[in-house]
Amino acid sequence: MLSELSFLQIFWIVQIIVYVFLTISSITFGKHWDKSNSHRDSESKAGWLEFRKRPRLLYFVAFLFTIYIIWTSLSSCVYGTEPNGYFTSFYNEVTAPKRVTANMACVYLALVLYLAHVTRRLYESVFVSIFSKRQVVGPLYFVFDQFHHIAAGLSLIAESPEFKQRDDCFNISSLCWHHLIAVAAFYIASKIHHNTHQHLATLRRNKSGHIVTTSYKIPQGSWFDKLGVSNPHYLAEIIIYISIGVTLGLQSTTWLYLTVYIIVNQIYLAYNTQQLYKYKFDDYPKDRKMLIPFLF
Repeated sequence: MLSELSFLQIFWIVQIIVYVFLTISSITFGKHWDKSNSHRDSESKAGWLEFRKRPRLLYFVAFLFTIYIIWTSLSSCVYGTEPNGYFTSFYNEVTAPKRVTANMACVYLALVLYLAHVTRRLYESVFVSIFSKRQVVGPLYFVFDQFHHIAAGLSLIAESPEFKQRDDCFNISSLCWHHLIAVAAFYIASKIHHNTHQHLATLRRNKSGHIVTTSYKIPQGSWFDKLGVSNPHYLAEIIIYISIGVTLGLQSTTWLYLTVYIIVNQIYLAYNTQQLYKYKFDDYPKDRKMLIPFLF
């Protein structure tokens, strides 16, 4: 069984198992939030070999790596240029045993959507979001997040045709109605994602636009009230990855495992965010769902 799975697939399966366990553990035993913890000073100091959680560098790496993948595949497909030897060796190592489930037109469409996503997230992390100063991470977390974004980029092309000169690189006739639906869903989810991050940032600014706090506040209005959920950005993230999977044709097992990981991860984050809001604010809306409107 394991011999039929690539390293990338095993990596995502392990992450799924870990976050399923963490989610069940959080629901069953509770997390680390309590009344005293939730009111802790947001200016807590980072310890030795600890870093404040800032995704700017992570999205910058994801942005550069996605650009590199697109450039490498285009130069191979159009001009017949051989990819870098180190990249080829690493790619072959993490995607073996190799199987092809998508044509190049679908792969390029998925790459463009993913590049748009990480570019927007990079922009938001630099110019929009205001991060809490209470979250610190160790070097292992930092390294893992770097590999996570590299693995996501590789998962897009894990089941693509071989990188070589071909005539069907931009064969748009292979695209059909479900690709249009996927692009439309991607756009709407990206808009919700972006608007939510903008709204969360305004909670930490005054009317003049100056940052006045990094503490949590009850989000009101915007998609929080329209959808009636505490985490519309997590829901949007799930839709974004599903829509990219649809552009690949829903046959890429590697991207499927990645999408399942994203779903489990976002449920875990959404649950703990919901619990934090409830512990921190006695007047938090009781009818607001965690992630899915009208369901949970």
